[in-house]
Amino acid sequence: MKKQNQLNLMKDKSQQVENCEKKIIESNRKIVNQLNLISFELNENSIRPENAKRKVESKINNLKNEIKELKTNQLKISKELEKVTIQINQEEFLFNKNEEDSKNAEEQIKKVIQISEMDRYEIECNSKENDIKQEIEKLAVLKNSKNVFSHFLAKAKQCHSCPLCERGFLSDDEFKKFVEIHLEGQISSLPSEIEKCSTKIKSDEDRLEALKSINSDVRIYKQNQKNREEKKREIETHKKTENELKEKLNELTAEIEKKEEFFQKVEKLKETAFTIDQENQKLKNASLERERILSSTESELISISDIQ
Repeated sequence: MKKQNQLNLMKDKSQQVENCEKKIIESNRKIVNQLNLISFELNENSIRPENAKRKVESKINNLKNEIKELKTNQLKISKELEKVTIQINQEEFLFNKNEEDSKNAEEQIKKVIQISEMDRYEIECNSKENDIKQEIEKLAVLKNSKNVFSHFLAKAKQCHSCPLCERGFLSDDEFKKFVEIHLEGQISSLPSEIEKCSTKIKSDEDRLEALKSINSDVRIYKQNQKNREEKKREIETHKKTENELKEKLNELTAEIEKKEEFFQKVEKLKETAFTIDQENQKLKNASLERERILSSTESELISISDIQ
């Protein structure tokens, strides 16, 4: 009877060992599956069960730092882009304003001179000022000549001789001819000469006034035309910089999205790592239980042998 009891006990122990081995196999299976999942997501081989949690936490911290650094660069580039865009808008506003000013100036200039004549604008202004000065001097001489010749005529008639050299004349006809040609003729031509000179002065003054009226327009047009190509190049350079910054920003944004998506996946691996820890502990417990059962079974087998 005692022997039968011992045999039943051994049978029970055997069943307990088998149960422990099933637990060990199941825990190993789960650990391998979870480790494979972590290895696949982290793209890392040979991860030991006891290191799984540390690996996942380390990866999470690394990703946090990488994302933080990327977002810092993203903010920096965003500010640079904003600054460049504002600069471009200001430059384009000023460029368009200068273009409008040049157009208005051109319209005013064309009322006085041709655009192709602008290089000679200052020369013409100076020339007209000189012409006016000379004509005024000439007019003064003509007006004074009238008084001079009238005085000469009166003196000639009084002395019946040349008013300058006081030379006498051989006959009345010679004297009369001298007076008609050299004195009365000159005096009679002076009004038309004076009028002609006055008209020339008025014409030149009108022309100079018209020229001076477009002085600021000429200055604006020349200055804007001089700076136009340079301003266009500056805008094009800044637009190139703007496009480069946009491209960098898009690349950074895409990389951040990719990192954050990966971060979410790794975050979920924390639960997987926790499961590995649990299963690893179960495996250890089952192994210890198995060893304990086997050890006690050996002792009992020895006792049975002594009984027999």
